[in-house]
Order: sequence, then C-alpha cells, then structure tokens
Amino acid sequence: MSTTRPSRLHRAVLLDSARGRWRVVDLDQRWVDHGDLTAALGVERAWKCGTPRWETDDRVVHLLVPGEGQSLPEDGWSRDPAEAGFDQATVDWLVATYDAWRTGRVVVTGQPWWSAAWAGEVAAWLDEVLPAVGLRRVAEPVPTKLWSLSAVLRVPVAGADGERDLWFKATCEWFRAEPSLTAVVAGLAPDLTPDVVAVDPGRAWMLLEELTDADAEPAHLAGATATGMARLQLAADRAELVHAGVEERSLSGLADELHRALHDSVLRDRFSPQQWTEWAEVEPWVVEQIEALDAIGLPTALNHGDLHLGNIAGDTSPVVFDWTDACLTHPYLDARHLAAERPDAEHATRVWAAWSEPWRAAYPELDHERAWALTPAVETAFQVATYERIFRAQDPDSRSDLAAVVPWLHARLRAARDAAGDG
Repeated sequence: MSTTRPSRLHRAVLLDSARGRWRVVDLDQRWVDHGDLTAALGVERAWKCGTPRWETDDRVVHLLVPGEGQSLPEDGWSRDPAEAGFDQATVDWLVATYDAWRTGRVVVTGQPWWSAAWAGEVAAWLDEVLPAVGLRRVAEPVPTKLWSLSAVLRVPVAGADGERDLWFKATCEWFRAEPSLTAVVAGLAPDLTPDVVAVDPGRAWMLLEELTDADAEPAHLAGATATGMARLQLAADRAELVHAGVEERSLSGLADELHRALHDSVLRDRFSPQQWTEWAEVEPWVVEQIEALDAIGLPTALNHGDLHLGNIAGDTSPVVFDWTDACLTHPYLDARHLAAERPDAEHATRVWAAWSEPWRAAYPELDHERAWALTPAVETAFQVATYERIFRAQDPDSRSDLAAVVPWLHARLRAARDAAGDG
C-alpha cells in the first residue's frame, strides 16, 4: 500500500464578468502559487478576488478575474459555475466574493488588495514615486502573489538604462513594519539586503529592485549568508531597529508563548484532543532547553525570523529578503533555521562555523558550543510561537493557508527531544 501523502485539488475559477461566463480548471497538486493558477487558466495577468475557499483540507477554490485588457482563451467557458460541480454554498461564495471585490467592500481588515480599486491606488502611487528615481511605468502591474499575508506585483518600468522589472509588495496589518524595517536594514547592510526604491510606511507598501535568481534557493551562498547576518547582528543599532518597529522577543517570554500555542491555540478545534495532548507532552523538556540557552548570556540581536534558502537570492553573493518576521531574539535562532535547511551535516557545519566566528570573537568567555546544541528545540519552539501569532492575526478563513505546518512543527519538537536522548 502506498504511503504517499495525497495531493490536493485546487479549482481555479476565472470570471469574465463582461460576458457573464466562468472558466474552471482543476490542478491536482499539494500547493499552488499565483503563476500556477494563471497558467492553468490560460491568462498572463489576473487578480485573485479574495482568500481561497477551503471546502475541505484537500479541496480548495480560487476566484480570479482577468487584468485590464487581458486576452482570454476561446474555449472552456460556461454560463453557470454550478455546471462545474460546485455546491450551492460555493456558488454563493463565488458570487459574494466577486461582489465584494467589485464594490471595494473590505472583507478582511488589513488585506485591502481584495478590491478592484486597490490596483488603481497602487498604480497611482507608482506613477508618483517612479519619476523621482528617473523611471516610468510602461505596463500594468502583474500580480505574482496574492494571499492572506501579502500582495506582490511585478512592475515593468523604463529609464535611461532601458526596461526592467521592479517588485512591489504590500503587507497585511500584522507585518506592516516590514517596509520600514527593510529600508533600515538596507541602510545597515546594503550588500546583504534588497535595493529599496520607495517606501510608504503608512500603507505598508514598498518598491524594490529585482533580485537576481530569487527562486534559485542558493545553498552555495549559505556560508556567506551566515557571515553577513552575524556581522549585521553585531553592528545593528538596537534603538534604530526598535524605532523601525522591530519587536523584542527574548527567550524569557518564549516559554509563555509556547504554552499558549500548545494549550490555547486558535487552531484548537482543527486538530484532535489526542494530538494536542501528545504535542504538549514535550513542553517541560523544551522549556528546560529555552531556560538553559537563555542562561548562557548571549544578548538578543536582529533575526530575520524565517531565514531559509527560499528567502535568499543571488548568484555570487547573497541578498536576504522577506523580512516580515524580523525581531530581536537570540542570535543563533536564525543560524539554526538556515542550518536545518538541508539534511547533510556539511551544510550545517558550514553555517555554524561562519555564523559563530564573529560572535565568538565578541563574546569569547561564553559557551557557544553549548548554545548551539540547545538551538534545535528552541528554534522550533520559536517557530511554533511565531505561527500561533500569525494565526491569531489572520481572519479564520485565512488560516488554512498555513495550518498544515502545525503538525510538522510539533513533530520537529518531539524529534529534537528524542535526538537529545531525554524524556
């Protein structure tokens, strides 16, 4: 019998409101991105109208509308979405979601991109800020990612050096400090961070230069990333970071955050009581690890918060992007997150050696090896707490986007305990 995890059925729905017709395409894969949806529907540029409807854990419906002036496929259309096998509740959702998008009615606070008018507001801002840097927009922005946490658009521009793409990002209310923080970090470490073209802190918008090989997940740059991040941690001015909106998340508060995530999660009803009981069983041991790491005495420092290879771009030198989870916490949590990206020991050894060298020089009296040995459980507990924060900031209908990570993180906590030979 196969033990392969089943796939997931994503139903992409394109509404051509001008002709009153619908096009439905099914994608049988676990995860989809915006490009998967538009490619399947046969359009280059389309806007999602709202957060997906999760009919079940393995059946998701996405509603999109074509961008202005977008050519459409000739075939595969129907006059009634019910013809595609949708039940009445989903048909009602499709109609209501489009109506909210068309009229600009805010369905989810802090996610204004689920609105036809929002695209116009972004275009107007782009046309305002681009001339100041010698650029002009040459086409409509192209949506590349629209979900509960952010909206990312590709912006074709032209200047004295010819045409190129910039990248626009808007963040949800929970991550609204990211544009200001990205600008601050870019000032501290310009070679390690994206080039910021413009920022609107009030609307949590930013415009960035295109990143080289942003989808490459460059493992060969892990060592250089580790060195650059460690040096940034030691050089960054705490007061400037706090002013930019960086939160202090010291280890002294992590045990309480973990307890809330294990015993009072907003996803409590999504998983069985037995699962929560099993997950909480590891808590006392994890708290011991947190307290032991805190007692070693390293100060909090700037952490990216989600430093995996997918958030690193570049060919010969790294650029770290997507600073949404940035905070002040233990300096080695980012190091452990990056080290755990690949299963081979050589990768982890390379990351640790590069990251720890500047910190050993700055704090030679402390036990850095002991600190590193404690990070597997503590960094995973940190991620458990982070996701609980995100879930609480999301509206309930948006939580399914990330809910699958919960069992995986709790399994990692148990694995860390078992690997340590305790409990």
